[in-house]
Amino acid sequence: MLAILMVQFAGIPFSIIFGRLPAHNDQRAPFYLAFILINAIALPMLGIALVKALPANVTGAPPAPFVAQGEHVGEGEYALTGGAFSASGAWTTETVAGDVLVGEGFMGGLTALLTGVPDDLHYALSGDPDAAQTFAFNGMTLELTYRLSPDGGLIGFMLDGEVLSDGDEGAPLLVDTFGETLRYGETATIEIATAGLHTLEIINAGGW
Repeated sequence: MLAILMVQFAGIPFSIIFGRLPAHNDQRAPFYLAFILINAIALPMLGIALVKALPANVTGAPPAPFVAQGEHVGEGEYALTGGAFSASGAWTTETVAGDVLVGEGFMGGLTALLTGVPDDLHYALSGDPDAAQTFAFNGMTLELTYRLSPDGGLIGFMLDGEVLSDGDEGAPLLVDTFGETLRYGETATIEIATAGLHTLEIINAGGW
């Protein structure tokens, strides 16, 4: 925004003004010089003031990160085995090695060489209709990593004790993990209407 202001209100006038400043007989030269000095000082100050006064979605400034509060974790990336999830019901854990994620053959070797081998991924699997993974957090947007597989089912969500709905229609938000081909690293974004302290339950929704 500041760059646009500088080009529109300073760049073009400066190109005209600098051409006139050397003329000693131009009575408006002091005005041109004052215009340059005011713009050189006022525009940066205006930009700084607007960044502080306007909301982040207008200025593009990054918002303050959500921080941990009590048992609610803050902004970050949390693995299934990292202690941020609390499991209830019958669950099994599938660990996928980083070597598997980059693939095999020439392209897999090239990917590992250029980007390195990623960390292992851990997936929680359950056929128990009463099973849940509970995640307490401070924020309003989550990204869930899951896998597609021939034995995949539906993932549902409970937010603060209520079924999390998909938009304004009121239907439950569901993630379908069925796929004819096994694929790791799929992601789904979960948007919460209000930022703050929440508890999300990730459940087996096959019976819904």
